[in-house]
Amino acid sequence: MKKIIWYSLIVISAGGIISLSIGFMKAMKVTYHANIAVDENRVNTGAASTTTPARDKNANSIKITIMGDSIAKGTGDETGKGLAGYIKYYFGNLTSNAISVEDIGIDGLRSGGLLEQLRSGKPAPLISDSDYIVISIGGNDAREILRAKGISRDEEFNDILDSYAANLKESLKIIRKDNISCIVVLLEIYNPYQNKDPEDNSLLNEWNYKTEQLLENDRRAIGIPTDELFKFNIERFIAPDGLHPNSAGYRAISQIISKALESFLVKDK
Repeated sequence: MKKIIWYSLIVISAGGIISLSIGFMKAMKVTYHANIAVDENRVNTGAASTTTPARDKNANSIKITIMGDSIAKGTGDETGKGLAGYIKYYFGNLTSNAISVEDIGIDGLRSGGLLEQLRSGKPAPLISDSDYIVISIGGNDAREILRAKGISRDEEFNDILDSYAANLKESLKIIRKDNISCIVVLLEIYNPYQNKDPEDNSLLNEWNYKTEQLLENDRRAIGIPTDELFKFNIERFIAPDGLHPNSAGYRAISQIISKALESFLVKDK
């Protein structure tokens, strides 16, 4: 009997390790261009003549701005570190440069709110001075339709997705007018619920694919597919509110971001 229990524990532990590894490896398949380089002809700014030149970079510092919704803000992290704290930590492991992080995330922000914030011009000084801009947006837009039911759901989804795509496209244009050379990191959305409706997963995949298409126009932008990471680790990575990442979730996202940008950060070491 002891042998049976022992072997059972080994099998269960191995299964957990394999599941976590699969989730992490799939999440590492980020949407980005292997050789990100400044190419003003391919960056979709909309008006090249009004684009702000890149700042005179301090070779000994890295400046990061985090913006968007509650995930950008770090809501749900019981330690209070959130993306800002963990990104600074993991970037610091890859470079000897001084790292500063500004977090202007807002709980409940939707894509239209992000666009309004950018149009106000208030974030412009931060954006123009940034080497990296990390954005989390779209979750609150998508959650509205994922809660809906009925035969009109697909039509409503398409309307909301089109609105989100238009808002994001315009937001990226404004960011590029303020800073042509920074690297933009956009977190794709994930499904936080354990009992997933297959139809919800299909809609979420379509949403993230639309986001990836928008990023294809910008050679200095990357997408981070968080859903592949969270789907295998819901219990470990979601906060008690059942929606936001917990400390472990934010650490995992930050690790993926730093891994995706490792080749740039190591150059500065």
